[in-house]
Amino acid sequence: MKSSEHLAYLKERGVDPARLGGHYFTDGSDLCIPYCDPQGKPYKDSRGNPYRVRRPFPTGKPKFKAPPASGSRPYFSPLMPEGYLDDINIPLVLIEGPVKVDSCFQNIPTGYCFVGLTGTWNIRDHRGEDGITVDPKGETRILPEMKAIPMKGRKVIILFDSDIADNKSVAQAARAIANWARGRGGSPSRVNLPNELDGRKNGADDFLVRHGADQLILKIESSKVIGFPLPSPLLTDDGDIRSDLDPTETEEAIFATAQIADIGVLDSVTRRLFKKLGRSYQELIIQIEEARTQGEDAGFLVTDEKLNQPNIDSCWVVPELLPRGEVTVLAADSDTGKSLLGYDLCRALITGKKWLGFSVPKMRVLILQLEEGACSISRLKAHGFFDFATKGVEWDLGDSFDLAKPRHRQQLQSMIRSGFDFIMVDPLRAVSSLAIDENTAEFGKRVVRRLRKLITEEGGTALIIHHNSRGSGKYAGNGDIKAAVWGLAALRLVDANDTSILHLSTLKVHDGKARDADPILWRLQRTRVESKWDGSDNDCKWELLSMEQFQSPDLPLLKRFEALLEQQTKELTLREIASRLELPDGPDGKVNPTLRTMSAKTALIRQWAIKKRGKTTTYWMPYDRRSIAVQQGIPGSAAFLDNQLTPPTNKGVLRGNQRSTQGEPLVESWPRVNSDPLKSRDIHTPLPNLNGHADAVWDVIDNNPGLHPARLANMIYAETNVEINGSQVLELIKSRPLN
Repeated sequence: MKSSEHLAYLKERGVDPARLGGHYFTDGSDLCIPYCDPQGKPYKDSRGNPYRVRRPFPTGKPKFKAPPASGSRPYFSPLMPEGYLDDINIPLVLIEGPVKVDSCFQNIPTGYCFVGLTGTWNIRDHRGEDGITVDPKGETRILPEMKAIPMKGRKVIILFDSDIADNKSVAQAARAIANWARGRGGSPSRVNLPNELDGRKNGADDFLVRHGADQLILKIESSKVIGFPLPSPLLTDDGDIRSDLDPTETEEAIFATAQIADIGVLDSVTRRLFKKLGRSYQELIIQIEEARTQGEDAGFLVTDEKLNQPNIDSCWVVPELLPRGEVTVLAADSDTGKSLLGYDLCRALITGKKWLGFSVPKMRVLILQLEEGACSISRLKAHGFFDFATKGVEWDLGDSFDLAKPRHRQQLQSMIRSGFDFIMVDPLRAVSSLAIDENTAEFGKRVVRRLRKLITEEGGTALIIHHNSRGSGKYAGNGDIKAAVWGLAALRLVDANDTSILHLSTLKVHDGKARDADPILWRLQRTRVESKWDGSDNDCKWELLSMEQFQSPDLPLLKRFEALLEQQTKELTLREIASRLELPDGPDGKVNPTLRTMSAKTALIRQWAIKKRGKTTTYWMPYDRRSIAVQQGIPGSAAFLDNQLTPPTNKGVLRGNQRSTQGEPLVESWPRVNSDPLKSRDIHTPLPNLNGHADAVWDVIDNNPGLHPARLANMIYAETNVEINGSQVLELIKSRPLN
């Protein structure tokens, strides 16, 4: 039974003893905490009794008392998830004291493996190799329990109290732990917790109670590397770089340096290494860059592989909205969902899935979220960023970028060079600490133009989130912001009483801009949904309902066009596409006029065009741009093709921006034929000529039972070159004689 004093003490540190299942107990006035191995078996002290650490009450010093003459033990919390200790992909976080460990696990139950030390120096004790008896010579050794923790390739984070910044002994202890971890193949770093403004010290438990779990996660994720992050054999006993590296070790040191992502650490290691090696700084920089790109940089000559690549238009991330290597600003009123729309795009780019129904390239994403603080962590969790991708590999997050700081500019460019080719900046007003009014021309010149140059000169692409002036419906600032970037898109409510329907526009009338593309006016629907990752309602589903700009493309036809290309195994001409989509020719016998017009005017189709001099233009979607299901060869259901290849039941193409004199939408005069053979049985479809390939055709059909006829048609064409569509496949199956 714990006393009220004990319960108050634990509550102040964010610990609910009820969740520990009676793990803590009282002995006299002391609070006792048993230490157990990872399987829950109690450790023994020198007398053979269970190893227990005591917290004396009333409080005094020492805060915790270990059993006498029994050495130290690491504290493994009963709250630690099974398998965490042995999983090198889970960062190991070392903390001083058991209560702090339990507080961390109660507030941050997953993502980190928290382990407690009885003191900052207590990674060692006087026990012998057997882990029981005391060494007669009084020598200290690393705790055998710590040696048993897998360390190679693991991130090891030291989370001591905030006095690590000015307590020399604590800082030295952290360095000693870091040297040991690096010697075991780990990657050590430390968290610098701040003191409170009134001077009070913060431990992990104090910080959690005062500032919350999301803020501590931010601190852990921004931990600073200790020492030089090179392989241990290249370092001295105190962690410095050796000055007697042989040629092989020198190569190894240069290669290891090239893997460092943090620009500050990279700079420090490079400057130390060039002094140790006796080489010029510039020479070493070139060697490090070559090591980083080895196997990727083939020089400036065109390779045979590049010569044989199809001439696909790859200049767009999102056609008509966001070109590769350029910057677009997205402006909106508060609470419109501009950041959420940006997160949704980032999610699609990381996973290679579709965005607003259309294919986007797979990219590595850097999110610079500069104002939301802890709120951004919860939003990113709800969007699944910490679950479907690896932070630091497929995506990364920054919360304090400052354009005015040279080191930050260098780090951003270094990250773009290393492959983070898409950057989301949110918001624009927070990117610089310079006191420049965003409503002046200076803001456009010294902030926006500078940021655009910083990103684009390294080949990066960016979406910058900006706000509107209060009550104006127009982006904050003057025309210099718009002039400084490739495009400016406005996100606006269609109806002030309905926050779920919005327009995404680059029209001039909405103060938008698209430098060398047709302006867009897209009607979007935003639906708040329950996150499948954390169960909150912070996730959003975005859907493109219609395209409403003048001479807008036919949205259903666009989706059918792209769905068809996803299934192809060869390039198709526009006429072949029209035939497979069962679109009627125009009155003049030419390719369907709507499809022909769209192929000429919209980048959503032009991006797939392969143009060859003297030959008919063909269309092809590269495999890496196709949906994950198609890439993995997952058989599509009839429902998939029903949704993607089948047009609405109306007999014409609606153009939402064009109205008749009576206010009704204009409709094209030519009829549209349903492309789904399962719904077109009233239409006579002639049997195809199999040209002697009957056996091969039936093999495809028999080997793929239940596959949609349109998919079968594509497979048959790939095998036999027989021109056939889904309706003909269905008729063929219906006419097959019964044996």
